[in-house]
Amino acid sequence: MNLTERFPKSPSLPAKLGQPESKAEDDGSSKYGKYKRSASSWDLISIQKLPDFLNDNEYLLNNHRPELNSAVECLKSVFKLHTETWNIWTHAVGSIGSLILSVYYLRYVAEDWQHRLSFSIFFFGAVFCMGASAIYHAFICHSERVCKFLAKIDYCGVIILIMTSYIPWLHFAFYCQRYVKLSYMVLVTVLGLACISVVVRDEFREPCYRWLRLGLFAFMALVGLIPATHYLISDEVFHIYGIPMLWLASMAILYLTGGLAYGSCIPERLCPGKFDIWCQSHQILHVCVIGGVLTCFQGAANLASAQLLADPDCITVNFSQ
Repeated sequence: MNLTERFPKSPSLPAKLGQPESKAEDDGSSKYGKYKRSASSWDLISIQKLPDFLNDNEYLLNNHRPELNSAVECLKSVFKLHTETWNIWTHAVGSIGSLILSVYYLRYVAEDWQHRLSFSIFFFGAVFCMGASAIYHAFICHSERVCKFLAKIDYCGVIILIMTSYIPWLHFAFYCQRYVKLSYMVLVTVLGLACISVVVRDEFREPCYRWLRLGLFAFMALVGLIPATHYLISDEVFHIYGIPMLWLASMAILYLTGGLAYGSCIPERLCPGKFDIWCQSHQILHVCVIGGVLTCFQGAANLASAQLLADPDCITVNFSQ
């Protein structure tokens, strides 16, 4: 009897240690489904291998994360370079920066509870919007179910930012016209809630609705032309303080620039595959949003200072307005 007959080869061991027994296991799948992968066991993939729910931009050709099915792996992926890296970090930094700015301004600058409340609402919108965006981009590759849920939170965050950005402007632009101010705030709130009822629909996330998303967000922003025009033609406002309106115009330009870049997929549309990691349109949008938040804050802060310096007690304006 030879050694082979006496000690037969175990069928449970692979021919070489470290190699999978089957192609299914090698691909990361089996009859039990996808296994949880360690941070070093998955590689970036091309758009051809990307699941449909992750394929939002046809001009980003490589450096995509695969579907990970693990929150831990999604968190670890934040520290790797891929198509979503700077989408995550731009708004993560923006959210934290807005929180720090809010603590400073509300503690050392705001003068009374109404002043603090109006800016607290604005800062909440900024922190929530950019924080939700960072979380969405970090965990978008977890699974289709998680991706769709976080997309709804992300879109709601945009609407909430637009809604809350109005509050300090309306409060101080119509500081002594309480009914006008409240009417505009109610209008913005109702329209915002109506938009939220649209963005939470599953089909709203589809790439074919990219311009519809932008159109809805632009509509919410353009509603601001009504109170802005009212402010400019009103006899009771302090026209000598024109600087806040310049900040408002700067904010509009930044949001418009970011929105057009995102909607048209420029620059990656011009050179597919060249902007997979750096300077893609979504990153441009994020940077413009941060700039828009800062200019919105600066303009509202200037308007607040002007109003409180010129007529803090509303002596010159009829309270019945």
